[in-house]
Amino acid sequence: MKYIKPGLVILLLLSANICFAQGVVIDHRPLTWSDFRGKAEKGSVKAKTYTYMGYESKVKNNKFSYKVTCYFNPKLSWVSKEYLRQCTKAQSVYLLKHEQGHYDIARIIALEADKELGALRYKDKRTIQRAKGIFNKYVKKLKAVQQAYDRDTKHSLVSKEQSRWNDKIEKALNKGRIDL
Repeated sequence: MKYIKPGLVILLLLSANICFAQGVVIDHRPLTWSDFRGKAEKGSVKAKTYTYMGYESKVKNNKFSYKVTCYFNPKLSWVSKEYLRQCTKAQSVYLLKHEQGHYDIARIIALEADKELGALRYKDKRTIQRAKGIFNKYVKKLKAVQQAYDRDTKHSLVSKEQSRWNDKIEKALNKGRIDL
């Protein structure tokens, strides 16, 4: 249950086209296990979700424009096929809901970044640098919230905490903001 690879953020900032080609936007629909196409890793977790945010900006005719996108990477996201064969339908639905939470958290934080960047107005050449700083702040927040999510739920194993996070994520989707 992963969220962002540190090297991927640097690569994303340096070469957006490479990273954008690796992920897909899965917005306004729930994830399904068929979205998880990566090779399962050995270990105690049964699935991992890889998400990241993309960012592009430009200034043309003294007008600042930008785009923030949330991506899900199906090639790095995986679920244990052995687990899916052995688990009940309810267990599968429960784990998929946890994985959906990872993607939803990334979507929420991308919305937060979009909102703050939307308030940014072009003043001078430093606007692009300010925008990158804002975006990087949300990349750090994404990592922190994803870590808190897995820590609190013990990767979905603590059902009471998972339920609390499910409610928190649902409320955050409605208001476009998540608090730690």
